[in-house]
Amino acid sequence: MFVSLRMPPGMTLDGPLGIRTRSPRQTLQVGDTSLIGSSGMIHLASRSYTGAGNQREWDIGVPQTGDVLTGEGYSFVIRDITASASARLMVQWGTGNVGIGTSSPGHLLTVGGSGSPAYCDGGAWVNGSDRNAKKGFSAVNPLEVLTKVSTLPISEWQYKTDRDGIKHLGPMAQDFHAAFGLNGEDDKHIATVDEGGVALAAIQGLNQKVETENAELRAENAALKARLDSLEQLVRTKPSN
Repeated sequence: MFVSLRMPPGMTLDGPLGIRTRSPRQTLQVGDTSLIGSSGMIHLASRSYTGAGNQREWDIGVPQTGDVLTGEGYSFVIRDITASASARLMVQWGTGNVGIGTSSPGHLLTVGGSGSPAYCDGGAWVNGSDRNAKKGFSAVNPLEVLTKVSTLPISEWQYKTDRDGIKHLGPMAQDFHAAFGLNGEDDKHIATVDEGGVALAAIQGLNQKVETENAELRAENAALKARLDSLEQLVRTKPSN
């Protein structure tokens, strides 16, 4: 049965409106928390005039556990059923974990549903870096990275939205992209994994440079010591007058 509620022009609905509840306490209340199985879900659907292929449907849910279309429990979910099954925003039932693009967030905030998703538990943002989630490996030359880092402009600055007194330190995304060509065509952002990777590679390059210079100095020192030993031996064996 379809029920349509249409108010005449200029009229408003005073008082709460209830769906699946006989005693709504809110302006719009779906379900009755005192009754088992009355938890509500709002389903929104639209279809363009060009046909079913352009249909879009969204489910917005509130307390459920295990009886939704995909089987997971949640306390809130926005799901586009025409997109990937993992394309959703949800708050997990029982934990309060928030997931974007995943139906099973294992952390306070989990972004991504496959491979090595990034997450945050309140103290730090953790990038996904699982070897099994990567491809296209190629070696880098740490000395070349060090040379680029040594000429990379680094400055202290403020975001225009920062309040007075707040300072940050780092390169500009345009300079970073020009030097290393990372993160695709995006020259307005710096991925933290790239910034960290460049720093680690530069440290390796600096270590290689120091080790090479130390080896050269040790070789020079050994040569000088050998000459000194030779001179001392000559002095000891030279007959006195």
